[in-house]
Amino acid sequence: MAFHALLTPEGRTVAANLPSWPLQPRRDLLFIEADAFADGVEIDHTALVRDIRLPNGARLLVGRDVEELINEGEILRTAAVWILGVTLLLGLGGGWLMSRAIGRRIEALTVTVRQVMEGDLTGRVHVRGTADDFDRLGETLNMMLHRIQTLFQAVQRVSDNAAHELRTPLARLIGRLEALEHLAPDASPARLAAGDAIVEANRLQQILSALMRISRLENGRHPLHLQRTDVVQLLEDLFEFYQPEAERIGTNLIVSARRPLVADLDLDLVFQALSNLLDNALKHAGAGCRVEISAMREAGGWS
Repeated sequence: MAFHALLTPEGRTVAANLPSWPLQPRRDLLFIEADAFADGVEIDHTALVRDIRLPNGARLLVGRDVEELINEGEILRTAAVWILGVTLLLGLGGGWLMSRAIGRRIEALTVTVRQVMEGDLTGRVHVRGTADDFDRLGETLNMMLHRIQTLFQAVQRVSDNAAHELRTPLARLIGRLEALEHLAPDASPARLAAGDAIVEANRLQQILSALMRISRLENGRHPLHLQRTDVVQLLEDLFEFYQPEAERIGTNLIVSARRPLVADLDLDLVFQALSNLLDNALKHAGAGCRVEISAMREAGGWS
């Protein structure tokens, strides 16, 4: 729809279909509300008008109805706001879903690594078969874990076989030392040396037996033989076993524990472990030092 208004230099209206216009001429484009009524209904119109000054001083205002363009602009602005909001929502939602999916894959890797760190070398990373980066990483980790497990099992087999192979010659050595001890005269240096050698050989035999038991425990081939044990009596047995050695080197060995202290233990393994600790303590303590064997129950366990 076209709009116009022709004014004389004195400002009188010659012809116009615009309802109003500025009193003073304007050089720039301006918007004028040009609403109309039809059958008692108001029809919105907005005119984009150019105000032209004619050579004789008259004013000519001409324009076009831009109401539809304004409405379409408002629709476009509203749509842009909605599009921006939906895009932001989709971006945040997609980012959250992606981070959650990645977090689950990383958590699966973490669980497997922790499982291996705790000693279970059978742990493997679950591979989905999607051939993505996480699957390739999981396959690489699985190959590495399989290799580590294979090498660890090989080392265990070697140590187990070595312990088995050493038992027979060690038993023969103990037998010959005992025969030598019986043949040597009483209180002779040879008899005393043979006795000391028998003690060390028996201790070595106990260590080999403990290593074999530990290897079987790690492989699940040797169940723990738990039995109700008086912990104080166990420490007193250790004291009696190592007291002669402590007196020989001039170390003060004492036991600090009070009954009742009872626990379910594999007596052989615990005795061997404590014997190794006490043996190392006596070796490094030296004369005049104090080595204390103690036990007490705490909230988190034993100490």
